[in-house]
Amino acid sequence: MDDDGLRIIPGPVPPRSGHETGTVAAPWVPHPNLASEDGLVAGEFVWAALDCPTGFAGVGARHLGMIGTEAILLGRMGVRIERRPGPGDRCIIVAWPTGRDGRKLFADSALLSANGEILVAARATWLVVDRQVQLGQR
Repeated sequence: MDDDGLRIIPGPVPPRSGHETGTVAAPWVPHPNLASEDGLVAGEFVWAALDCPTGFAGVGARHLGMIGTEAILLGRMGVRIERRPGPGDRCIIVAWPTGRDGRKLFADSALLSANGEILVAARATWLVVDRQVQLGQR
């Protein structure tokens, strides 16, 4: 169904010469069924929109030792909402890895308006887990 899920499919942003960033981005036009009573996209969907892109950025961080097939779980996420978009607003989601400390991956993300205004910013910590542990086979 066209109105099922958030339909956010981030892809890699080409790095600038000599810079390996792992940045990903995706366009997003929130569906009307995501609106809260005030007519804007409900806060929980704004949070959800910024969740997975930080995971994609973290797993894609080759410069942080990731190979792209690791299993990760969201450990913690914080969000600062400046302004929620409305359904039908053309938005851009961008996420980038910010570091690694052992099993912990750190990534930030932002929800931008079509003209580049920062609407929402997020910071996430992801945990690299052994795939066998994740599947309950260990």
